[in-house]
Amino acid sequence: EVKSLGFSLLSAGIFRGDRPLEKILEIACQAVKDNVYPGLEEVHLIAFTDEEEQELRKAAKKVFARPVAGMEGKSCTRCSAM
Repeated sequence: EVKSLGFSLLSAGIFRGDRPLEKILEIACQAVKDNVYPGLEEVHLIAFTDEEEQELRKAAKKVFARPVAGMEGKSCTRCSAM
């Protein structure tokens, strides 16, 4: 069972096409949030530029601040903001 994952966000740069960086990083964060499983302890999203890091922090706060479906009003131990 994998307990720790790392994802390079290389494609958030040159391969994103016309989509804004903010949207691409929100998609990455949402994919992590949607696929958390018991035993997964940490996920690292690796930015390469200062701009990517700043936008990733914003995206993580936005995505992980929203409650997981069915968890409204409850404490969620699956997700936390940066």
